[in-house]
Amino acid sequence: MKLAILSDIHGNMEAFEAVLGDITEQSVDTVVSLGDHIGYGPDPEEVNLRIMDLKIASVLGNHEYAVLNRDHIESFNVNAKRSILMTLEMLSEKSLAFISGLPLFLVTQGCRFVHGLPPDSPTLYFHEIQGESLEALFHEFAEPVCFVGHTHRLDLAVFNGKRAFRMPLSTGILPLENKLRYIINTGSVGQPRDGDKRAKYALWNTENCVLEIRAVDYDIPSVVEKIRVRGLPMANAYRLL
Repeated sequence: MKLAILSDIHGNMEAFEAVLGDITEQSVDTVVSLGDHIGYGPDPEEVNLRIMDLKIASVLGNHEYAVLNRDHIESFNVNAKRSILMTLEMLSEKSLAFISGLPLFLVTQGCRFVHGLPPDSPTLYFHEIQGESLEALFHEFAEPVCFVGHTHRLDLAVFNGKRAFRMPLSTGILPLENKLRYIINTGSVGQPRDGDKRAKYALWNTENCVLEIRAVDYDIPSVVEKIRVRGLPMANAYRLL
């Protein structure tokens, strides 16, 4: 079984469509989204409708969590807060109903999928967990592989049953060992923050334990112009460049 895992589309329809186009060439069996379809970008409604139309299995991101729990918006920084408040005005009742039905996590094909941190947090950050806390984290879920997003950066942690440690993760193919356990951050489709402006997503082959991180070019100037026209914070555009 080959899975495509997406995260943090953030209303960036151009990046999303470019990734979907690439996925069609990869003989993928199913697609899973790790949440944050909305926020920052100019097309949150269009992204949600596309997710629904394609029936992509999805979990709740922290921006969707903020839609359902408005008090959480106060924890956002100034740009993120302004962005989510403007995003709320762009969402239809259909999108809001879709968001309200998103689970905190999914388990399928021997993998766990959660936006922030296993077992089920949409708000906690994987990169903040270190040392003994990282080892303890692997005891919070049973699956051999857990995919996360939220940080917009590629990241990988390995657990050998006694010790957990981090490994570098970049674009390309990485065979993993089926005797080990992993937490994998797939980066961001719509707003990467790793110095590579291309849209990122992951392919996971459950049969041969091969991970591939793919990076796709897309029409960034069009997204930047949409952000400007719709009056969203221009910081959201500058992050794409």
